[in-house]
Amino acid sequence: MEPFAFIVGLVAVVLVAVVWAIAWRRAVARYGDETAPTSVEWLEAEDGWRLAVDRHRPEGTPRGVVVTCHGLGANRYNMDLMDGLSVVDRLVAHGWEVFNVDLRGNGRSASGAPAGRSPRRWNFDDHVRFDVPAVLDHVRAQTGVDSVHWVGHSMGGMVMYAHLGRVPGDPRVASVVAVASPAGLRPGFVVRAAGGFGRALAATGVRIPAHLPGRVVAPFAFRAPLDLMVAWPPNLTTPSIRRMLIRLIEPLSPAMVQQFTRWIRKGEFTSEDGAEDYRAALENVVTPFCFVVGPRDQLAPPASVRIAFERIASPIKEYWHVGRADGAGTDHCHGSILLGPTAADDVYPLITGWLTDREAGRPARDTSSLENGQVAPQPPASRAAMASARDLASAAAAE
Repeated sequence: MEPFAFIVGLVAVVLVAVVWAIAWRRAVARYGDETAPTSVEWLEAEDGWRLAVDRHRPEGTPRGVVVTCHGLGANRYNMDLMDGLSVVDRLVAHGWEVFNVDLRGNGRSASGAPAGRSPRRWNFDDHVRFDVPAVLDHVRAQTGVDSVHWVGHSMGGMVMYAHLGRVPGDPRVASVVAVASPAGLRPGFVVRAAGGFGRALAATGVRIPAHLPGRVVAPFAFRAPLDLMVAWPPNLTTPSIRRMLIRLIEPLSPAMVQQFTRWIRKGEFTSEDGAEDYRAALENVVTPFCFVVGPRDQLAPPASVRIAFERIASPIKEYWHVGRADGAGTDHCHGSILLGPTAADDVYPLITGWLTDREAGRPARDTSSLENGQVAPQPPASRAAMASARDLASAAAAE
């Protein structure tokens, strides 16, 4: 290479690095601030892993206690991203005390591995067998309540499918809201291809840096198809996309990726050793359950969530399909169902309304006629009005 060409290339690389560094600093200053819980609490799971939970207290006496739980490759920001896009904030505003958890290996809990245990090795079974019971026991001990409600997104709902299948009627759990939580992983070509790529990376035993690509493009990200599996771009805003890329995405454990990709490849929902069939155990679930799905979701399409709705034995259960045909502001995807600009109007009222109904001992709404991609036999306006009315009732009860 000619000396002049080498110098020009080197200068170009340095300039790009400087521009990116300046843009990154500005993006972090604008979108990278920390959440503001009332306190951060630490607990220890039975196997010694220390977990962090953000505790959010409402004004006055809480009307109940809710645990919020993130999905795969995410952390607490999944449920508390920013002003206006926070299930946690909505719940607190309606009088609920909220514990927003970072499961092992994610967020603050990434540093909690016990001595002699690799911080890169954990799987879905660890969340079910160790994290969920530890969080439930901690929250009950700290608040004095007998049972808590659980609101989970994606894997954050799946862990409760598995837990309540293993511990039917667990008295520590009052009810569950599972948002975009599949019980059967049979996604399309794009997801299967990504699963194959992830399996190949996981075979190296190295923790997969899923967060790094997002960090690189975060300063320049806008409403573009950065990840069509997780988010349909028109359903998100530029500030929320940049905030997600900076704060929300976490590295992946190779053991977790191998377990999920096996589910995709074989159509299973089982423990790593195959001894427990979590999907079959759904028939043991008798706890009240609310399911929320979006028609554009490629990771948890309605059919994959409908499996859980139909199989659980709970006499109190609801299934909400949230799309334009249902009176929603958009056809929600995996990301927008909690973090899109219309989620606060379309989805949050369903969650707060469900919790209010459970505390009041009301019967479940009849949503059993909802089919895959279809809506209940009532006009969309009435469904939207129902969600709004439930939200208002929840807010009024909190005053």
